[in-house]
Amino acid sequence: MSLARATDLRPEDLAGRTWAGYVRESTKGQADRYGPDIQRTEQTRFAERHGLMATGLEYLDLVSGKDTLRRSDFTRMVGDAEAGAFDVLLVYDTSRFARNIEDAYAYRRRIAAAGVTVVFCADNLIAGNVDTYELEGLKTVADAAYIRRLSRNVGRGYEQKWRLFDDPGGHPPLG
Repeated sequence: MSLARATDLRPEDLAGRTWAGYVRESTKGQADRYGPDIQRTEQTRFAERHGLMATGLEYLDLVSGKDTLRRSDFTRMVGDAEAGAFDVLLVYDTSRFARNIEDAYAYRRRIAAAGVTVVFCADNLIAGNVDTYELEGLKTVADAAYIRRLSRNVGRGYEQKWRLFDDPGGHPPLG
């Protein structure tokens, strides 16, 4: 099969290639809701719309995206990508892949070096694509900034609970 250079791929260029899905939620509690189903549905829609072939492989992590160290299925997915188990990795959006700029780019490069194309379905972005590279980068930086603000705000919430209620924490503040 002849494909355009990876940096110039369009979604329709992926027809006939095999795909696997990566799903991530920050906590088990979030996974009990609709997040994973929404991610899977978007992956399946993208694959059907563009003629990709399912491998049945899914990687699911229920842990923060701020680093990849505790994400066992992420590690397994990278290994499978390098072993040639699939051609395309479908991820709901950039924040589900990684919320750490260094990890995001290091693993996208590593997966691309294995010949696997990463697609962020909700945004119709193909990682490294010349036409959408700026948007991909902006989203990656925004994802990292969000997790930093969240961490700061949770800390501020705990501080406020302590100050107002002599509550040492244990339950994140609402909001």
